[in-house]
Amino acid sequence: MKTFFAFLVLFALPVTAQQRLAIPAYITCDHNQLTAWMGEIKYLNHQAGTLNLALTTDYQTEESLQLHYPTDAALLAQMRLHGVPFTKNDWHQLYESDGTLRNQLRAVIWLCEDSSTEPVINWQPPK
Repeated sequence: MKTFFAFLVLFALPVTAQQRLAIPAYITCDHNQLTAWMGEIKYLNHQAGTLNLALTTDYQTEESLQLHYPTDAALLAQMRLHGVPFTKNDWHQLYESDGTLRNQLRAVIWLCEDSSTEPVINWQPPK
């Protein structure tokens, strides 16, 4: 009797526009009311109470988002870094040492159509 072994090799490939994006557990919005923008950040500015960003999505659309927040803690609660909670010490990972936006900075922005769920930004700087 012959025994055959099959090996399954999985590769961690980036999600392309043709693939479905898995919804992470930290997203609380009803999945039927959820959309996501995934792409490269082209502009980012955050000041007291406001964060503005623009990105080119993997579908080649241009999107922008403006967030207003009462405290820095409220803003941090809306952000992740590679899926883990974003902290005030993580800002440097989004910028080059000269303060310019990091090249090839990507993000997934989760947006809910209901009026009570805040957007969530999952930053994905190159490693």
